[in-house]
Parts: sequence; structure tokens; C-alpha cells
Amino acid sequence: MENILREPSWFIAWKKSMDKTYVPNTDVAHLPEYRIEQIDKELELYTLKEAFETEGIRELVEGLLSSALLPNPVDEAAAHARSSISSGLVFYAQPKIDDTGIAIEQHAVIETTVSGHMGADLLIIIAKTGAHVRVVDKVIERDRGARFSRLCVVLTEEGSSVELANVVDVKGLSVDFQRYGLVGAMAQVRFLDEVASSSDCRIETASMLIGDGSRSVIDHALLADATGRFTIADRIDVRSKEAEGNISVAGAIAGSAHITYSGHTATKEGDIAVSARESARFLLLNDSAGVEATPAIDVLDRHTNVAHELSITHIKDEELFYAQTKGIPLPEARLLALEGFFSPRNLSKGFLGRLHKCLKAYE
Repeated sequence: MENILREPSWFIAWKKSMDKTYVPNTDVAHLPEYRIEQIDKELELYTLKEAFETEGIRELVEGLLSSALLPNPVDEAAAHARSSISSGLVFYAQPKIDDTGIAIEQHAVIETTVSGHMGADLLIIIAKTGAHVRVVDKVIERDRGARFSRLCVVLTEEGSSVELANVVDVKGLSVDFQRYGLVGAMAQVRFLDEVASSSDCRIETASMLIGDGSRSVIDHALLADATGRFTIADRIDVRSKEAEGNISVAGAIAGSAHITYSGHTATKEGDIAVSARESARFLLLNDSAGVEATPAIDVLDRHTNVAHELSITHIKDEELFYAQTKGIPLPEARLLALEGFFSPRNLSKGFLGRLHKCLKAYE
């Protein structure tokens, strides 16, 4: 693992003005603001500047960011976002052991507030052997019309787990998330999204299962309304045995909003006892809403267990009729159908509130 992480890659190439190491640009006028709502005291948290100044953490971050495991930017916009990174956070988790000798999960809840014309940051989560961590990040918009880009890298060592939950509820803020998970043996990485937006939103997520018994989950709950344009691209690369990859997306679309989705699970020959599943479901709330979806699974070994599901639908009359026969008024019946579409996902009050307003607007 350490040798792989030392390979050169895009990060140093996009920082040609630097000598050998990326140094965060703190002269940018509008930096994202962070507020820590909750964090376990055992979970180490560094600003990007502090990480590069801390012995032991600096070497990990430098190795990770110069790794060839991180792909090159897919287009000019992605390249510009990466080259303009000006701030960020690094979470470093070591095992937290309770009185019985069992490792327990560590928690952090942060708020990221974006102001000004454009901001870009870096979020790194490193889970050492046997550590378990859950980070909830809430993105808040201060100025409409701004654009926020984030590069996120999650690294897990053997037997560890990371859950990163992104909560985005915005109207005029455009967001661009690029996320990469490197999953070690018997480790797990979960990317959970809850995104409601009336603007542009691009989320690219890639997990690489590099250790036997590794597991990754990518799970999106989406609401695109008004003139929102979502581009969601998920990929899980399986490079190990007895691994499991699950991709799930549920999206409601209203107004003239549009979602473009692509999912790809790639296995290789010799992957034994691998399980891969993709599920993509979309609900159109009116006739002008649109969606394009392309799920794909590459199967190169007969020992691979795969399944995929794709559905594009609307709230059906028979669902509403059945609810009305039980004495439920039509507006409440539509709301129940919409909430049921996202089941079994537990949605936040904010996301549910946005769903209610959206449904009422497009009745």
C-alpha cells in the first residue's frame, strides 16, 4: 500500500508552481468556512495547513495525494477545481476501544458554508487498522450563484470502516464533488448523499476495493427541482476476492430539472465470491422533468454474483386511489407515495420538508 501511494500523479502536475509538495493557497478571498457541531475527542482533526505541518500526518497526506490511484481530471472544469484548492480538513482516526476491548465508532458533524463567487477544498479521511468513523458534512450556501468544488479522499486500512454522509440543501449554489475511496482488506467505505438543489450538481464517486473481503456502498437520495441539472457518476472497481460493491440511487425530479446518471461496477477475472449490485430509480413529478440513466456491470468471472435494477416512473393513479379508499386526502396520498419512493432510506427533516414544498408546487 505505501509503495502504491508514493507513485506520482495529477496532484503535483497541477501544482507546477510548487517545488515538490502542495502548499495550500491561503490568499484566496473567499474560503469555505467550517463549523464543528460535534466531534469525538479521540478523532484527530487538522486543517489542511496543519496537516502539512504535522510530522506523521504530512507523510500520509503527501503520499495519498501523489498516488497514481487517483485518476486524472475528466475535463477542464474538474482540472480547474483541483488546481484551485485553497483549504480543507483532514480526519485521522485510530481505533477507539471501549472497556470490553471492542472498537467503537467515532463521530464528527461539520458544517461547510460557501460564500463568494467560487470555493474549492479538500477533505481527507484516514482510518487506521481497526478504526471506525462516521463524518456528516452539511453544505450551506450563503450567496446564490456561487460554485463550490470538493475533492474527497477516503483511505481505510485493514478492518476499518468510514461512512461519509453529505447533506446538501441549496437553491442557487452549484456543487461539484469528486470522491475516491481506497478500501483495504475486511474494510468498508460508505458514501451516503442527501442532495436537494435547484441548480447544477455534479457528483463523481469511485471506490476501489483493493483488499480481500472489502466492501463499498454508494447511496444517493436526490431531489432536483426548478431548473436543476444533476450529473451523477458512480464507479466501483473490484480488485480483490470476496468483495462486495453496492450502488443505489433514488432521485425525484420536478419542474424542468434533469438528472444524468451513470453507474459502473468493474470486476476482473479471478475475482472469487464477489457480489455487485446496482439500483437506479427515478420518479418524475411532472411532464417537463427529465432523466437519462446508464447502469453497467462488467462480469469477467463466473463466480461473480451480480444484479442491477433501473426504473423511471411517476406517481401512479392506482397508488393514489388505494390511499384515498382508506380515507386519505389526495395531497397526503401523493406525499405518502413520494416518501415511500425513498424507502427504506431514513431522510432528514430538511430533505422531507423540501420534498413537501416541491410536491405542493407541482401538483
